[in-house]
Amino acid sequence: MSSVRNDANTLKYVEWLNSYGAEVRTTPILPIRMIISDGATAVLPIDPGDTKYGISVYRNPAIVLSLLDLFEKAWSGASPLGMISAKNDQFITEEERAILELLAVGIGDVEIAQKMGISDRTVRRILERIMRSLNVKSRFEVCYRATKNGWL
Repeated sequence: MSSVRNDANTLKYVEWLNSYGAEVRTTPILPIRMIISDGATAVLPIDPGDTKYGISVYRNPAIVLSLLDLFEKAWSGASPLGMISAKNDQFITEEERAILELLAVGIGDVEIAQKMGISDRTVRRILERIMRSLNVKSRFEVCYRATKNGWL
């Protein structure tokens, strides 16, 4: 998740991994946590909302191939971590865009927070910051302006 971008130890570790040719990417929203080994075995949580309940292991090729496809879609939309990227004030961050996308389809703060692995207070704070920067008063208006700006 993108929240690791704010952790100094993680960034140091990613820098080390990058020095050995690894590529690490983050995305604000994970469809589901998973481990896929050798394209033949997939490990998923029994309860995606609470991983303490254990895991399920899948070896069915149809299931594993579907999960690989899901991974590839998430990977292609993710941002490289540990590499320098240009900042431009007229654009929003990946995290802000994800929050706006979820808000635009009618998802509330608590569910957005759960999907992104952040607190609902953080979601509200980010939305308030976006609303101030766009000089808007309502969530409907923020979605309208975000769409008009090409952010959605």
